[in-house]
Amino acid sequence: MHDTIIGVIDKEMKIKSKNGNASRLNNDNKILEYIFSYIKYKFDNLFAHGLIFIIPLLTIISVFIILIFSIIYYFTKETDSYKDALWQTFTRILDPCAAAHDEGLKHRLISGIVILCGLVIVAILIGAIVTFMEERLNELKKGHTTVIEKNHTIILGWSPKIFDIINELIIANENRRNPSIVIFTSKDNNGVQY
Repeated sequence: MHDTIIGVIDKEMKIKSKNGNASRLNNDNKILEYIFSYIKYKFDNLFAHGLIFIIPLLTIISVFIILIFSIIYYFTKETDSYKDALWQTFTRILDPCAAAHDEGLKHRLISGIVILCGLVIVAILIGAIVTFMEERLNELKKGHTTVIEKNHTIILGWSPKIFDIINELIIANENRRNPSIVIFTSKDNNGVQY
């Protein structure tokens, strides 16, 4: 009879400890989930700044990769000095062909990892620059720019009749050098192009 009571007590204790661990695991998961969502939120806000954030970040990552892999190159006896290890890592990040004459499995493996890191960094940089330029061009296309003109004609608002007015202004300004017409409207530039 004592054996069964002890067995029941053990089972109850195990169940309690399992439930305690489960709630602790749930709390740990919630904390980790919160930390990851907070980090993601901060990175999203930083990336929203565009190239001002991305270029320094990529520079820091590149320097970090160069330092780490140059130390690995140096300690695997693939180079004679640390300066050579730094140079090899730097050239492999920027130019994958620099590893064409690597010999030995270790050296090729390290070079391959460095080259992949370099390709990712360069791809992100090119993507960021292209995105920045595309956004800037879209702003210019919408007409959201400062207008610096002298002796120009200003038209306030837009209507379908504006093209007739512009034709008359062009004829009236034929004797002027570099005549310009500025249209202030809430419409996008695409909708009012002449």
